[in-house]
Amino acid sequence: MPVFSYAPRTVNDKSSLTPGYHPAFLLAIKEEAIPDGWEMKKHGPNMWRWLFAVWASPEAISAGYKPEHQSATSSQTFSPGGKFQPSKAYVWTCALLARRIAEGEMIDLDPMLPLPCMVMVSRNKTDGTPIEYANLKELMAWPDGAALLTPEFRQKLHVFMETPVETSQPPQQSSQA
Repeated sequence: MPVFSYAPRTVNDKSSLTPGYHPAFLLAIKEEAIPDGWEMKKHGPNMWRWLFAVWASPEAISAGYKPEHQSATSSQTFSPGGKFQPSKAYVWTCALLARRIAEGEMIDLDPMLPLPCMVMVSRNKTDGTPIEYANLKELMAWPDGAALLTPEFRQKLHVFMETPVETSQPPQQSSQA
C-alpha cells in the first residue's frame, strides 16, 4: 500500500527563532489575494506579503548559517494615521527608511532591496497559543547590516529567496548555507 503525506504549502519555514529581535533582510514585497474569512478582506481583495531572510543573531550571519524564510502580511493601505492608527505598511516603510515619509512622497522600496532590518519575533498566536512558526510583529532599521551587503552576499540572498521553503522541520542553527 502506498504511503501518503500532506505537506501544506507555506512561505515560512518552521522556526527555531526565539522570541525577541533578530537580524533580517527584507527581500521582497509581493501582492497576494487575501484568503476568505480574513478581517482584512473587508478593505480590499489583496494584501502585501513582506518576505524576509531571518537569522538567530548577527554572529549566525557571519558564521554562514542558513537563514529562515519568514514573512508577514499587511493591508495595502498606506496611511500615517490620524483618526485611525497608522497602517503597518506605512509604519514599516518609515522604520526601514529610518525617517518619516513626507506627504505626497512616492516610495519605491524595490530598487533598495535587500534592506537590512531587525524583526521582532513572537512565537504565539494572538490568543497566546504557542506556534511552530515565527510571528513577525515589528521591525526597525538595522544600519549595521548594510556593511554585509557585498555583491557575493546579495547573490546568496537572491538564491535563498528563490529556494523553496522546507516544510519538514525547523532549520538547525548548526547547518551552514
